[in-house]
Amino acid sequence: MCVFAAPMFAAASVAEAVAAGTATAAQLAAWQTAGMMATMANVSLATALSTGVSALGQYQQQRAANKQADYQAKVAENNALTQKRLADYALEKGRLDEQRQRLQTARLKGQQRLGYAAAGVDMADGSPLDTLEDTAAMGELDALNVRHNAALDAWQHEAGASDAFAQAGLHRSGKASPLTQALPTLVSGASNIAEKWSRY
Repeated sequence: MCVFAAPMFAAASVAEAVAAGTATAAQLAAWQTAGMMATMANVSLATALSTGVSALGQYQQQRAANKQADYQAKVAENNALTQKRLADYALEKGRLDEQRQRLQTARLKGQQRLGYAAAGVDMADGSPLDTLEDTAAMGELDALNVRHNAALDAWQHEAGASDAFAQAGLHRSGKASPLTQALPTLVSGASNIAEKWSRY
């Protein structure tokens, strides 16, 4: 409070001395110097406060950005783990579907044999044997197609997991120390104050 009030007291004292005619040139110079120093102190204090508030704001802003980056990285990691689980599920489902397809083919071949046997047809050669071989070949092709589709589905989920893990890394790499964000403002403010005092 007294720092801000100093120029007023200096101005009042100078005015009284000048009005009374008792002020010497040395006194006037001393009062002027004291007034300028008080003004510089006020300006320096205001600059320091402004710099401090700005630096604190930058510090808090970077802390909030870092927390947001951590949160986004964790979300991306959770997405990656979900994709990994989906890939495992796709492979397991594919394995079961492939077994189911082979069982359906075996059942169909069994029904064909029963039909031929009931009709008294010889299955050792000719058209009945060709039919059974075609059924087996088509059933195997269907089973392999099921396996291929499951592997493709699993690969897509694995790619999604890799992408999500990469995103998590990007979020974390974007973090910075709050001090490194506030420090340039503090240095600039101190330099500004020093420059003003050096001119005086």
